[in-house]
Amino acid sequence: MAVQLMFTQDNRDRIHAVENSFGPKGKPLSKPGRVLIGEGRLMKLSRRGPQPKVFFLFNDVLVYGSIILNGRWNKNRRSFL
Repeated sequence: MAVQLMFTQDNRDRIHAVENSFGPKGKPLSKPGRVLIGEGRLMKLSRRGPQPKVFFLFNDVLVYGSIILNGRWNKNRRSFL
């Protein structure tokens, strides 16, 4: 029971940190039952060449954005799974 409560609070904190990293124009990501599964940086191939992006995989949505400053991102896409 205590482990589950710690996971729930830790997950909520991680999602809140992701929301804050997109700044005030970002859309809310907190939702009951949503779990942040993983995050990482990848290179997206485009016509202009490879572009670094940061990805956040949730249990129901994939969000990614451009890296504009260290620790700050500009949201580009939100794909529901």
